Amino acid sequence: MEFVADAIQGSLGEILLFALAIVLHFAAFGKHSTRLRLWYTGANEAQKHQKLSVRTRVWEGRDGGKAVGDRDPSPRTPTDTYFLAPALLELLKESGDDSAAKDDPVFGKISAKQTDSEIKEILAAAGMASEMLVLELALRAGRRDVLRRLLSGADPLTEVGNGKTRETIFLKRLARKGPVSDVLLCLQALSPKSANYVAALDTFVERKDAASGQMVFDTANELKIVDLSLYHSFIKLQALQKSSAGTILKDLTASGLQPNHTTMHLLVDLACKGSGGLDSVWKLMEELKSIGLQPNQITCCILLKAVQKATSAAQIERIIQILNSPECGDLDEVLIASLIDACVSAGLCDVLVRFLRKRTSGGKALQVKCPHTIGSLIRAYGAVGDLDAVWAAWREMKRVHAMPSKVTLGCMVEALASNGDPEAAYEIIRQALANPQTRELVNAVGYGSVLKGFCHNQQFDRVWDVQEEMVKQQVTFSVSTFNVLIDACARSGQMTRAAAPLLKQMCDQGLQPNLITYGSLIKGYCAENQQEKAWQLLQDMKQSSGLRPDEVTYNTLLDGFAKVGQFDRGMAVLADMRASGVVPSNYTLSLLVKLANRSKRPAKAFELVEELTREFGLRPNIHVYNNLIHACTQNGDLQRALDVFGTMLGERVRPDGRSYSVLLRSCIGKRATCEAAALLRLGAGLGGASDSTGEKTSSPSPPWRRKTSEPELHPALAAALKESSRSAAATPKEGIKALLKDVVSEVLEFLLSEGLRVQKQRDCDSLQQEALFLAKEIRAAVPGLHLSHDAMRLASMALATL
Repeated sequence: MEFVADAIQGSLGEILLFALAIVLHFAAFGKHSTRLRLWYTGANEAQKHQKLSVRTRVWEGRDGGKAVGDRDPSPRTPTDTYFLAPALLELLKESGDDSAAKDDPVFGKISAKQTDSEIKEILAAAGMASEMLVLELALRAGRRDVLRRLLSGADPLTEVGNGKTRETIFLKRLARKGPVSDVLLCLQALSPKSANYVAALDTFVERKDAASGQMVFDTANELKIVDLSLYHSFIKLQALQKSSAGTILKDLTASGLQPNHTTMHLLVDLACKGSGGLDSVWKLMEELKSIGLQPNQITCCILLKAVQKATSAAQIERIIQILNSPECGDLDEVLIASLIDACVSAGLCDVLVRFLRKRTSGGKALQVKCPHTIGSLIRAYGAVGDLDAVWAAWREMKRVHAMPSKVTLGCMVEALASNGDPEAAYEIIRQALANPQTRELVNAVGYGSVLKGFCHNQQFDRVWDVQEEMVKQQVTFSVSTFNVLIDACARSGQMTRAAAPLLKQMCDQGLQPNLITYGSLIKGYCAENQQEKAWQLLQDMKQSSGLRPDEVTYNTLLDGFAKVGQFDRGMAVLADMRASGVVPSNYTLSLLVKLANRSKRPAKAFELVEELTREFGLRPNIHVYNNLIHACTQNGDLQRALDVFGTMLGERVRPDGRSYSVLLRSCIGKRATCEAAALLRLGAGLGGASDSTGEKTSSPSPPWRRKTSEPELHPALAAALKESSRSAAATPKEGIKALLKDVVSEVLEFLLSEGLRVQKQRDCDSLQQEALFLAKEIRAAVPGLHLSHDAMRLASMALATL
């Protein structure tokens, strides 16, 4: 009845013609009816827009509240589409190009030669897509008047849900597939409203078309209709161009707009996604606080999503400070889950646990019921070894009658097994199997955690017991399960149990061994001194499985040959590694030094390190230097070992306890008292030598060396003792605690005994004094240090002779 009401509003002649067209249509005078309707639509230009308005309202029909692309479950009747075909044909004629219509699956079937009944039958099922196509045709025909009439003006468009109008729907459709010129043309045809520009700009953001989006925003800016909503869309656009959030904030405030929390969150998200990550966010947060915007729970969620593996503990602590602020209030489970997941992924479970303990202090319970969150919580407590908290979380889940998921059960089993209690983890699995509701949660992953726990505890009999139960329970083994079992065989020296039977079981189940499988087998063969078998397995893997060995596989085999000192075989592994394009690491370098040392070729160790560091741009780490020092001392070359020590300090590589232990024991073997005292001082962080009064002296050579004709102290040690910065860099991070207590006691005993000998031969008591002062200072630095009986006896004798 809607089109009848519209018709009554027209002139009397139009009403009569309209009625005649209806009568002719239903009287099946197809040819004459079509001519009459076409004659009606071909009236003069002044009346065309009014008739188009009538046609539009008839054409809207039952689709008035539907979104683009929706199909009406009950197709239009021929009466509903009575004027649609003439309007389409008229627009096609005006555009002079019907290619757009031909490409459409519906309108491609329409031609001027078809009868009106045939056209109406095609359009009856067209839905809103028909309207969108007519709008596009009007746009392509350059008929702004038609476009404006269809979209706005005297016929305001109704809303179609979620605050969207047909204006915004058409603009989104146009921006989604058309050029920006069409979008701008349509926007110019409509009244300048911010909502229309937001719709177009958001669509270009979805398309990641930054250039087109910028043109839309610039046009709105020229019209001075940019409001906060449009600026929010502009911030999303700037994210595509990786613009600075701080710069955008300055431009926004300069334009006179007042940012709100939505603005804040868009800018924070933009800063988090930038190259600076969380580091670039904190300055922005301070600027936002200065204009009255305080971070809240949504801000924290955005920050937590930006947490990565490389995120520092300090960054997490700053986010936690915001969580503890009054603006955040009581934390909901979603936010707690986000914090837990972020800390676990960044490996900062200790920070998380401190926060949770503080939140739950005083008997406060953590309101968590989601199985996934409980699983992450258990995982975090397990990572820091807090089994009491692990059990508390598990019992709380049971108290609130929350049903665990596979992930929750897996996290509980892993937390117990990885913290040295695989029996308790095994009991959790058996309890789950006994309950029909949780029986299906048990899988090979949980059993794998138990197997690894028993394997690491060297309870290999329990490993085989669990394997038998898995077979009885018909648990489907995974590749990871077989890898754990093979690793147990390698650790227990039972490779005959692993190689043939387990590999056969894998093949029978249709599972292909992976690199971890072959790596465990190679490690097991090398542990049993079957290096040739390991080498052959590597060749078989390359030829039959199509797998390419990685660095771990090559290093495992290289370590095996280093163990037995087979230098040529080790060089063959290195050659194969290079030929496969696998880049060696510092661990590879340390193994090559070990190989050369065990093969009695220390010079080759230095050659290989120099060659590979130059070829692959490696920078030797502490393990490489320690192995080089050990190679020198093993071959009685203390001076070259000290040269390596000096090079290490020059490269700013901090020594550790092993560095000093190897050098100090070599000094004892070589009776190098001066070097031993200097190294002990450096290792303890005590600085230069002491004079007869016990005061530190800046002289690089201690008193007893200055009174003799012996060579001066090694330059590396002298420089380290003389300069405080070098002295600090030469001290291990843990200080004297990094040195083994028996090594410290041995060195002091050696210095005291040498002091007595030198005092008798040279009438020089400076060495005894230095040894006594060292003993006093080191015992003060390490309160728990107990000197050996011999060292105490020698100290008493030294005191008696002074």
